[in-house]
Amino acid sequence: MVRLLLIVHYNERRMPEERAELFMRASETMIQLDYLPDVEVQQLLKACVGKSWSDHYEMLQNLAFSMHRQGEAQGRELDESGLRDTFRDTGYVSAVDALINYTRTRGGLLEERLGMYRFIHLGFQEYLAARYLIKVVGGEGGVEAVVSFLEQGPILDSWWREPAMLIPGYCVADSNSSMARKYLRRLAGIEQASTLLPDAQLACAEVAATAALELRGLDDSLRTELADQLAALCRRQDLMTVAQPIRRAAAGVALARLGDPRPEVLSVDAMRLCFVPAGPFFMGSADGDGDAFKPHDPRFDIAYGYAISQYAVTNAQFQQIHER
Repeated sequence: MVRLLLIVHYNERRMPEERAELFMRASETMIQLDYLPDVEVQQLLKACVGKSWSDHYEMLQNLAFSMHRQGEAQGRELDESGLRDTFRDTGYVSAVDALINYTRTRGGLLEERLGMYRFIHLGFQEYLAARYLIKVVGGEGGVEAVVSFLEQGPILDSWWREPAMLIPGYCVADSNSSMARKYLRRLAGIEQASTLLPDAQLACAEVAATAALELRGLDDSLRTELADQLAALCRRQDLMTVAQPIRRAAAGVALARLGDPRPEVLSVDAMRLCFVPAGPFFMGSADGDGDAFKPHDPRFDIAYGYAISQYAVTNAQFQQIHER
């Protein structure tokens, strides 16, 4: 990977600042071989797989997506038979032998070890799977088709998290910022009411927010929209009481990084308080699920009413209390 970074820097005279662009430049460099000093050899190698280097690129892209769909347990490598099966019903059947020979003799983004084929780094497989989603799935059905694919299960699978987050970065690096914005807004559920289950809704909005945080040059208005959307989801008791704790925590972290707009979270004066009236104090539960009420002990009676915060005090609120 270090050697690859050096090659990218040599070719570009700079290092990409975003992961998606880094994978784009690195993969293109590995396939186009622009760093080779012998131009004749360079052109010869470019046409080794398919009619041009773009055929080679698309084959690897299709392979990456096919492998990633196998899941974390089985999607990291495949044998020659599996590789051939990937292209059986595609227009690249005639180029499979060339791809296998190229991989065995020269390597590149794909490598072969003891008869098993895998990408030289999982990051390239994730990037190429994201590229497939935009170029192929999105090329046929637009952003709606890409998001629909993620909503059908992958968005809840950590194995698909990186491809989902690399999609907007790829769009920006490919000079298609408008598609990146459409993808983020659609994934977060801003453009239309979501019918997904609570965990999926939170996961979609959190991934969109986290991906937006990584993009440079993204207008602040979109980040504000994403923050408002996450805050709206976090305010929904019907959703938050059902969603898994890990989803709620991830959404809270992303919202804090974007800039939480909720005054009840940021301000002491806007804290939501619950009034506890004076009177007898009972310990236990009357709902039948816990311990029964213990006998009344007047020593613990509440002599005066007071207010208590509905939620735990946040760091922002504690800082205000400390400054006062």
